[in-house]
Amino acid sequence: MPIPVADYPIIQNINVNLFYVHINYNNWFNEFPVGHYLYNHINIVFNALGANFNRSDLVRFYADPQINNVTKFLSAMIWGYAAPQGGRPANFGPHRVSKMFQNPHPSAIAINSVNITTNAQIENSYNSLNAALPKCGPNFFTKHFYFLGKSSGMNQYPIIFDDRVAAGLVKVEVPPVNRGPLFDMVRVSAVRKPAEYISYLTYAQNQAALINCDLDQIEYYLFTL
Repeated sequence: MPIPVADYPIIQNINVNLFYVHINYNNWFNEFPVGHYLYNHINIVFNALGANFNRSDLVRFYADPQINNVTKFLSAMIWGYAAPQGGRPANFGPHRVSKMFQNPHPSAIAINSVNITTNAQIENSYNSLNAALPKCGPNFFTKHFYFLGKSSGMNQYPIIFDDRVAAGLVKVEVPPVNRGPLFDMVRVSAVRKPAEYISYLTYAQNQAALINCDLDQIEYYLFTL
């Protein structure tokens, strides 16, 4: 179902860079101390972005050709597990990331092989990261796709598809007038299949063209429904 026309002005006025996250790097350095494979990568993120940053800061970080892909990927994970300033972070993030890199070499190969130029390449990259990075999943590696595409200047860049975005799609599909008392008792999760991710991207692209907005404004709208 298309997004309601009444919401078009709301989406057009969304500022995806409005909110900053706050990072407690102590948790990350405790998990990855000096000498650990990931320590230098996290230290680069810390020195470049500091404790408070927003999406546009991360896009600029991704655009720096001197920063390698593993460091960029980790910055997206740090952002993804963070909390808005004043909010509560997901303190299990560093532990989850340690599981993603329990076999560092294949994890790095998969990250370095990501190509998001075409839908077929997005599907291949999706499958590769899904296989190589335990405890990651599309909720998180699609964040990496998003920042890669946005920072490279792609017009049809991939966007984030996590469970909150999936829940927003359900709310678009089922207008408030059609929701029964049990609607809010059900938790929705995104289907973990590359073909469904491509279908979501196609839906977002079509809606963005109709609404005359940016793709990440569609994602942010769905996330906040």
